[in-house]
Order: sequence, then structure tokens, then C-alpha cells
Amino acid sequence: MPDGNNSCFEIKEHFLNDSKKTNLPIYYLVNRTGYFNQIRVNDIDESLKYFGVNELSNRLLNENNSNDILLNKGDVVKSEYSLNGKSIVKRDGLFFEVGNDYLDPYFYMNSKSYLYSKPNEINKSNMYLVKGDRIKIMDESINHSIRWYFINYKGKKEINMWIKAESVDLN
Repeated sequence: MPDGNNSCFEIKEHFLNDSKKTNLPIYYLVNRTGYFNQIRVNDIDESLKYFGVNELSNRLLNENNSNDILLNKGDVVKSEYSLNGKSIVKRDGLFFEVGNDYLDPYFYMNSKSYLYSKPNEINKSNMYLVKGDRIKIMDESINHSIRWYFINYKGKKEINMWIKAESVDLN
């Protein structure tokens, strides 16, 4: 209910805490150049994860900077939140509202890389991907100063495992 100072929001049943990492890739390539609204959010993960979807959408619109900033084709962005055909993405410490049709979830391997069941050297499998294989990056982790990506690969069979980040071409 409105309290006289704030707008009334419909609060949805689900929240944004972990669903964004399990259902969507976290990294995207920008597939064409365009202008996008920069959004002022200090720490999007902490400040947004407890808000219902419609409330969140209105909150982001109220914090919009209205200055258009250019994202270029080939830029890599990290997805923070997605709703109704738009995503909030992060690049170089800035947050942008971007239409999902500008975002490509696929990346390519730049070298042969073994797959791991967990993000550490101990859990190395006999499976590997080769240069040119197309993947989605679903999560990331840093373990003993090594960056890892949890990837989805669809070949003869679908694979969801960890790889070392250095073997993925982010450009």
C-alpha cells in the first residue's frame, strides 16, 4: 500500500538472489553497437537481491542516469539481472540497461582445455574441449588465484563442468 511518499509496487513471489546465476549465462558478448542507459547502482548484487521483480524494475528506472553511453560490438559484459527482454549488465564497473537482443551468450575456446568436476586441479577429468568449441559461461570462481568458469557445452552430449578461464576467448 502507498504510504504517501512512495509508489505502490506489486511484489512477485520469487526474488533475484540466486536464480540469475543458475538460469542465465553470466557473461555475454555485445553483438552490435548501440547506446544504452547507464544505471547508478553502488552494489547491484547486495542492493537488489531482496527486491521483488516489479519493485526492482521501478527502482532501477528511478535511478536511471539518462546519459547514453556507447557499448561496442565485441565488448564483454557480465549479466547481473534480466527481466522482460532487458538485462542489467556490468562493464568496467558501470551498470547498463541493455536489450537482450544485443547480447550473445556464446564464447569460443582459444585452446585445448581439460574439464573439471570442481574448480580445482584435483578434480581434473579425462574430458576436454578444443579450440573453436562454442560454450556458455554459467558461473565463475577463483580458487588459489586461478579463475575458473562453469560452462555449458552442447556437442554429441551436453556437458556442464568447470574449465580454467584462460582457455576461453573473451574478445
